[in-house]
Amino acid sequence: MQTLEFDQPCERVQHQYQESAEQLNLKHIDTIASHYMPFIKNGGLFIPTHKSYSLGVKVTVSVTLLEQSSNSQVTGTVIWITPITAQGQQLHGIGIQFEPNDAFKKQIDEILINRIDDKPTHTF
Repeated sequence: MQTLEFDQPCERVQHQYQESAEQLNLKHIDTIASHYMPFIKNGGLFIPTHKSYSLGVKVTVSVTLLEQSSNSQVTGTVIWITPITAQGQQLHGIGIQFEPNDAFKKQIDEILINRIDDKPTHTF
């Protein structure tokens, strides 16, 4: 599997944060797999949203995994945008790239370690 590298987000917004009230509930392993972006360096997550974001902006998302009682606050850089006008009934939203050594990526990797599947995801 090829890993895409996004080491240098757009310079003009590299340190900019955007107010975020995004929340993502991933209650099933298939849902986690369809939102996870393992092909991105450091991993990433697709966040369905109607809000407009720019590439390179850092956002924080509250994520619930499986049956956890508390949410994880995940901060990442917007590296993917699926616009509302996307064809093929694609779910619109953003993809965020995790920070290096993010513990959340490790959590997802542990959940999906034994899952081998060719089901489509929200990004491919």
